[in-house]
Amino acid sequence: MLTNIKQTSINAFHDVDNKATQHSQRQQVAAFIIAQTKAGKPTCRAAIAEHFAAKGNFPLSQKSTVSARVNELAEGIQIGGISYEFKVIEDRKHTPHDRCAVEHFCLIRANLAPVQIELFQ
Repeated sequence: MLTNIKQTSINAFHDVDNKATQHSQRQQVAAFIIAQTKAGKPTCRAAIAEHFAAKGNFPLSQKSTVSARVNELAEGIQIGGISYEFKVIEDRKHTPHDRCAVEHFCLIRANLAPVQIELFQ
């Protein structure tokens, strides 16, 4: 996709403060996903946004911001010296022609035996 992006926008995106903010957001999102995983509840992007909206965290209440941080977590993350892997639990389509899928996922500790996780309804 080609867009007309101004150099000032590109500079702002690569700014050190912006990278620090993204790192902080990624840590917050990861902490929420890990807490949900430990509770046996796979989560989704909408649930994360709703959680942070309830906490008054405007940037992370935006689904686009949450989606960007979750996409960054797909390669895994290390928190407190512990490595976590991103695992997709279920990718559900509502109808055969529906392009809107709900993806539930967890962050589990790396190098652990596989765990069977069921999606709670």
